[in-house]
Amino acid sequence: GKSAWSSRFFRVMFSECVPVILNDFYEPPFEPIVPVSDFVIKYPMKDLDDRFLDTLRSIPDELLEVMVARMQEHRCWYLWIPGLMDYDNIDLNKGKLNRICPEWKQKNAFMGVMRLLRRKVRVSKTGLAGTTFWLPTMEGSNIQQVAT
Repeated sequence: GKSAWSSRFFRVMFSECVPVILNDFYEPPFEPIVPVSDFVIKYPMKDLDDRFLDTLRSIPDELLEVMVARMQEHRCWYLWIPGLMDYDNIDLNKGKLNRICPEWKQKNAFMGVMRLLRRKVRVSKTGLAGTTFWLPTMEGSNIQQVAT
């Protein structure tokens, strides 16, 4: 795709192919928890010329096979599982995904997002240094600090 987001990245992984990214600003999801560079080729746009296809063709098949195996190991992080009330969830629980993603219940996009959010440190966005809790006052100001 031409945009910073494209479902093609995800489709390629589930098609047993090595993703090739030609977007200098695209950051594959879950880079902090998934070793994306082990199974993705990201080529700089400034170097893109007539030799690009030859560059890809020069990658040994053995290395591509290793990259596909690494991608298979991590691709389930990019899978959004349906909700419990979704009919598709019934099929998934029957083992439909077990062949492709044996650990899909523990390694999926939802769990990846939760891992990334767990790393975040909460910082107040109010601009009131040292205050986290407050109540409104009769004057309409909400800077009355609440003792904790």
